[in-house]
Amino acid sequence: MVVYMGIGNDWSAGVGRAISMAGEKESSCIDSLAGRLSIREIAAHLTPFVAGNGHGLRAYHKLLDLTAPLLPRSVVNDSIKRGQRLVHSWFGALRRPSSRPKGEVMPSGVARADIERFVGMPISDLSLYEHALRHRSVFRGLVTTGTESNERLEFLGDAILGAAVADRLYAEFPGSSEGFLTRMRANLVNGQVLADYARALHLGPLILMSENTARSEGRENPTILADAFEAMVGALYIDLGFGAARRFVFRVIDQLVDLESLSVQRNNFKSLLLEYVQARGWAQPSYSVAAEEGPSHDRRFTIDVLVEGTSRGRGLAGSKKQAEQLAAREALDALQHEEVAARRKASTENVKTS
Repeated sequence: MVVYMGIGNDWSAGVGRAISMAGEKESSCIDSLAGRLSIREIAAHLTPFVAGNGHGLRAYHKLLDLTAPLLPRSVVNDSIKRGQRLVHSWFGALRRPSSRPKGEVMPSGVARADIERFVGMPISDLSLYEHALRHRSVFRGLVTTGTESNERLEFLGDAILGAAVADRLYAEFPGSSEGFLTRMRANLVNGQVLADYARALHLGPLILMSENTARSEGRENPTILADAFEAMVGALYIDLGFGAARRFVFRVIDQLVDLESLSVQRNNFKSLLLEYVQARGWAQPSYSVAAEEGPSHDRRFTIDVLVEGTSRGRGLAGSKKQAEQLAAREALDALQHEEVAARRKASTENVKTS
């Protein structure tokens, strides 16, 4: 999104001059520039000056104060604070360094030191990460709006994680096809793998959940772990921008994944099924929940997969993603079996007619 307020001809030099100015002159210059530049344009030219310029840093925060109220209310959801976070995310690493003490601990018990150890860098807004750690079981029995748990951040983090992984794979495997990259990305961001990342980084003990869920081994539940990991990526993106989120994802991959070995594995059946249908010019497979049973801490999902409008496989598992894998495996086996049978039949008929 770009908010335009007019574009001047000499805006590049103007931004540089304004940022180099100090004291009371600074605010008036930024006020003037904000009246005729887009937020993105100012951001792009502000970056090199802020790095080692205290006056520029103050100008940057003045700019935030000026521009946040200008963002559409639909974008910031009637909240200036959320608008400021959106502007902050555009500037990425230029977030204001936190003045909070290193030993800061939220009332919930979430500690700044634990979060910074997990993400591997200093953070700014600790409350974002606390939100990312809230499992919905904390609110069981309470009247809520549906936004109190980490599910919204999980939704955002899923997209940011996918983009960061795609960026890494595109650069790592320049000669590989779309199908290969799709399969590799699925191998790196599926629920089980994300849960493994979370375990390796000791995320489980940090997750906020009900006592009943914790007693039911909730801190080892793959779905809870994977969701919390994605939510943390989402929180990092809002707090420090895409660059920081990407650095975190890259660090996790470098520490926990052998990309070369993974590139020759073929055990993601959803990706293999997708490659199979794409090679034949068919539409993408679609997955639907046929049944959902059991209590919330021990759900069982039955998933059907349709290929070209026909049900080809069914999977039953404790998570939707696992059930989809099983359904895809069954569908792939069935399709490959049918293809082999059809080839044999065609070969036999050719022999008879020759």
